[in-house]
Amino acid sequence: MDLQEPGNRGKSGDARFLKRVLTPVECLRVLLSRQGDTALWALWAAKETAFKVLQKSAPEVPSRPR
Repeated sequence: MDLQEPGNRGKSGDARFLKRVLTPVECLRVLLSRQGDTALWALWAAKETAFKVLQKSAPEVPSRPR
């Protein structure tokens, strides 16, 4: 994730987006982080990677970020 890209900066302050893609515990972690955008996109990248691995072994798994 390119944090220099304007559309990616400040997203950690978008409560609606956080609730859509993160669990409540993950949301809290991002909100309490001194580097909220970094925390958000690190979680996002980890979830995306895990989903891609899971999708290869179990294609019937639906795509739901939370």
